[in-house]
Amino acid sequence: MTRWPGRSSTTDCSRITPSTARTVLLSTHLIDEVADLLEHVLVIDRGRIVMDAPADDLRGRAVTVSGATGAVDTFTAARKVWHRTGIGSLASATVAGPLDDVSRTRARDLGLEMEPVSLQELVIRSARFGSEDGTEQESERISA
Repeated sequence: MTRWPGRSSTTDCSRITPSTARTVLLSTHLIDEVADLLEHVLVIDRGRIVMDAPADDLRGRAVTVSGATGAVDTFTAARKVWHRTGIGSLASATVAGPLDDVSRTRARDLGLEMEPVSLQELVIRSARFGSEDGTEQESERISA
């Protein structure tokens, strides 16, 4: 087995061309470093498959909205929230699912900023995560 030290693995992987393409199994915690190279993502958390889908299908599966706490609360009231943070009168929440045009318009009308969730963040949020009371919550499996 070849070991690639540090970030040089990204450079080494980028040399793979269609004529030399092979299946490459890559295990990393630095997903954002290799996200553009991924065609398929399989995430195993504590022995359980929590994500198994083409990388392109995963992009846009979640979005983070941020702004005034009341506006974030209003926007996320009927949505699955994967993560929420706040400080003072500001909050941000990562919500599951792509936003349709109506939802995007609603977020803008509430004065919220929207930003896509990186593949790394999607993996983190889709795996098990601690709830506010410190207990773990089961994630749902994301697949194509």
